[in-house]
Amino acid sequence: MSIHIFGNTPATRPITVKGYCPDCGDSVTFDSLRSVDLTITTHEKGIPQTGSGTCHAGLRSCPGADCHFLVFYIYDPSSGETKFFPPVKISFDKKNLPKKVLQAFEEAIDCFANECFMSTGMMIRKTLEEVCADRGATGDNLFKKIESLKTKVSVPNDFFDGLHNLRFLGNDAAHIESQVFASLGHKECQAGLNVLRMFLQSVYQYKSILEELDSLKS
Repeated sequence: MSIHIFGNTPATRPITVKGYCPDCGDSVTFDSLRSVDLTITTHEKGIPQTGSGTCHAGLRSCPGADCHFLVFYIYDPSSGETKFFPPVKISFDKKNLPKKVLQAFEEAIDCFANECFMSTGMMIRKTLEEVCADRGATGDNLFKKIESLKTKVSVPNDFFDGLHNLRFLGNDAAHIESQVFASLGHKECQAGLNVLRMFLQSVYQYKSILEELDSLKS
């Protein structure tokens, strides 16, 4: 979303703002604050003399009892799109993730939230490299490390096709022209992060999930 302001007036009524809180990750209807929302007349980039549309903007807070996180929102009625600042991030469980794996994956998610898709692709690859290092997978390139990883972790074999696709995604991000994927944008990076998140859960977290259920037996 790119907003170019032609003019603005106070909104005539409160705007209901729904979405995921960037801090706690819950799906909420944000609380209104005492500040006044704005109705903004926008113009197309490079044509500042003529108003061409409207959007709404203002401040909100998360209603969560332990959160109350402050966000700035912009809502475009023509598309139904709402953007939040800070941006909403993909949620994931950090439990049992090694430090270097966690750092790389968090940076990938930060890049994606800020629509830096080339950087997202490279950090997805970096996360995968860190998993290989943590599990002792060896090789002089990532292809060989992924093949070596097959003997180091117990996950369905289909995952390794996905890991090679993540490798391709990272390769495309690092080259001038895309070599495997038709493009490297929101859909490709989101799919890549989802595959990587599921893989991390399978490698590092499945035991604790099973143990939690087992501990609840009478």
